[in-house]
Amino acid sequence: MRPGRSARLKLVLRGRRLGLSLVENGEIVAMYTAAPGERGQLEHLLTRITEKRAELESKLVDIIETWSE
Repeated sequence: MRPGRSARLKLVLRGRRLGLSLVENGEIVAMYTAAPGERGQLEHLLTRITEKRAELESKLVDIIETWSE
């Protein structure tokens, strides 16, 4: 497997583990070869991870409140 394909596959698998949609994964993978390049890609990924974490924390609070009732 070529290095570029391997890197893209790793990005997709990482995105799946983080709960990103295929569209979100596609955006991140597309940034791999386009401007702003790898740095922009990583910054975008960190932003998405932060958003996803906030979403999951909100769901956790909802679950805990439901269990408490």
